[in-house]
Amino acid sequence: AYRNRRALGVDVARYGSNLTVIIGIENGKMVLRETAQGQDTQWTANRVIALLRDHDYQVCAIDTVGVGGGVADRVSEWIGDVNIQWSILEFEGGGKPTTSEEERFVNRRAQAYWRLREMIQAKEVALLDEGDLFHQLSNMRFRDTQAGKIEIEGKDQMAKRGLSSPDEADALSM
Repeated sequence: AYRNRRALGVDVARYGSNLTVIIGIENGKMVLRETAQGQDTQWTANRVIALLRDHDYQVCAIDTVGVGGGVADRVSEWIGDVNIQWSILEFEGGGKPTTSEEERFVNRRAQAYWRLREMIQAKEVALLDEGDLFHQLSNMRFRDTQAGKIEIEGKDQMAKRGLSSPDEADALSM
């Protein structure tokens, strides 16, 4: 649905070892990759607002689990103040998949990663070979549950394998 638009995916971190990552996509091509560490949520909200305002992104998916909710609230407030029609998608990875996919995926995160996987295989998306993105994508594990649903490996399971949080891949998958 958003393939022919300019879209942002935002994985929000605050303090600690995880990164805040902003990925920009235009017509199936990754055109932006920004990372920051140790920034507060106001900085992140202001950066997202600047990108929306200055680069004509029409859709912005923000991870609202944890600290990302405040970023989504501030960006939505700004959009309301300027009265422009941008779409803010509050992404909750542990939430339910879209209605038509509830029988296929354990949660929204698995659905998003699986769709990204299909797009990469079909060469519908062109990625920038920067940062840890390729490493994170290639180390992502899927499995079929006993109920026959597709599940993606959790971040805690990845940590047990010595892998860091897939912040860049999360921003892209949104």
